[in-house]
Amino acid sequence: MRLSCSIKIRHIKGGIAAFNAFNGNTHLLSPPYSWVIEQLNIKPRSNESLFHEYIQFQSSFQKNDTTTDKIATQFHLFITEAKKSGILIEDK
Repeated sequence: MRLSCSIKIRHIKGGIAAFNAFNGNTHLLSPPYSWVIEQLNIKPRSNESLFHEYIQFQSSFQKNDTTTDKIATQFHLFITEAKKSGILIEDK
């Protein structure tokens, strides 16, 4: 998985702005989702690898009532929406 080549990242207060130069859409992302985009901006990763890194990242912010299943659901929902929005591309 990687960022679309049309996505430009800018750090803003409280997160990042992901600007799609192709269609003009801007997505404002706060942590923990901005962390996902920043990691993929560094280098592509498999969905599985990114998920495991995300779980480790989240463990430092995890509240007692947040389960791994809930974190997994939120992660996969974010990835699905980011693909639909053209932010992320899954390498075949």
